[in-house]
Amino acid sequence: MANQTTPIFTQRLVIFGNPEVGSPVHFDTRVQLHDHMNIFWYRDHILLEAGGGSLW
Repeated sequence: MANQTTPIFTQRLVIFGNPEVGSPVHFDTRVQLHDHMNIFWYRDHILLEAGGGSLW
């Protein structure tokens, strides 16, 4: 199998917590996000969606 150095994938990271009331929001900094990133704010969690270059 060939060694792929630049895999194309979509990564979602859900962060639980309510920033409006000052709840602690933590996420694993080891998660490597791409340049194209979407941030979705919800009532009780935050969704970070990073897509590969193939989306553009």
